[in-house]
Amino acid sequence: MNDITAQKELVKAHMGSLFEGVEIDTDGDFSIRYGSSRVFVRVHEFAENSALAMVFSPVLTNAENTAELRDFVAFAGADYVFGNFLLVEREGTKVDLLMKHNLLADHLEADELGFVVAGIASTCDELDSELAARFGGEVFHADDAE
Repeated sequence: MNDITAQKELVKAHMGSLFEGVEIDTDGDFSIRYGSSRVFVRVHEFAENSALAMVFSPVLTNAENTAELRDFVAFAGADYVFGNFLLVEREGTKVDLLMKHNLLADHLEADELGFVVAGIASTCDELDSELAARFGGEVFHADDAE
């Protein structure tokens, strides 16, 4: 098992210098709120002596797993500069729709992380209400959804 403490500290420092209100959850993920979206950054092991910073945002939770939603993910899910969409199965017929982008965390620059976090945050905030109306499910911060 790798010791990725240095990469976690680097990501923590970058997040703190780039964004206000950075939170750390019980999993050790860093997160920010942007409108109705929340973006998380999780640092985890990758290969030998390396780590990834996985930037992700739950766009919808508890959406119905329909052919239309799967088609959206398959055909439009990679149309964005930062991040692509994926589905995570839940119990029964429900899924969560996430947007995710991986970065190598070993020598991560602040601006690189900042562009990805901001890009995913703004995309998810812009799309989540529209996608909830189209596919069902819940946005992360419904109190700020349009």
